[in-house]
Amino acid sequence: MGLWLWLEYTNYPNIISTMMQLSDSLVKSLSNEALTCLDTLAAFENPPIPKDGEDLDLLDAKIWSNKRPCDDVTEEDKTMFLTFSRGFPVSEEEVRELFITDYGNGSVVEIVMGNYEANNQSMFATMVLNGVALVDEILQGLRLAKLRANGKDIWVRKYDRRN
Repeated sequence: MGLWLWLEYTNYPNIISTMMQLSDSLVKSLSNEALTCLDTLAAFENPPIPKDGEDLDLLDAKIWSNKRPCDDVTEEDKTMFLTFSRGFPVSEEEVRELFITDYGNGSVVEIVMGNYEANNQSMFATMVLNGVALVDEILQGLRLAKLRANGKDIWVRKYDRRN
């Protein structure tokens, strides 16, 4: 909490109220990222903490010691779960086209369509994207987002492995 208060005091007004509007999973991710930053700074004898009026260069290699902020992201972190409406079959090609059109070439790494029902319709799919930031962009701070491909509804959410 001290980090967020310090950020709000220095250069990021309203960061806490902005964070309060985010989903629990995004707040948890921010919290984990804050802990990583603090652990990294704690490893320095003379941490690169800016003085009043100075900016902290988060791209400075000395801060990350050969580790970028997203290096520990797993494939599961970049995976979304998609569901489709019964009676409105959606193909893998339609899903791929939707995301490539909206988010660019290379945005989709892999799509795995779920089991097909008797009417030859898959009711779900998992999709691996090229980064966690894209997952966040698609969900826009929500737990669930509704997209449309060729007039058919596609519901997307962050993938959550269920054992």
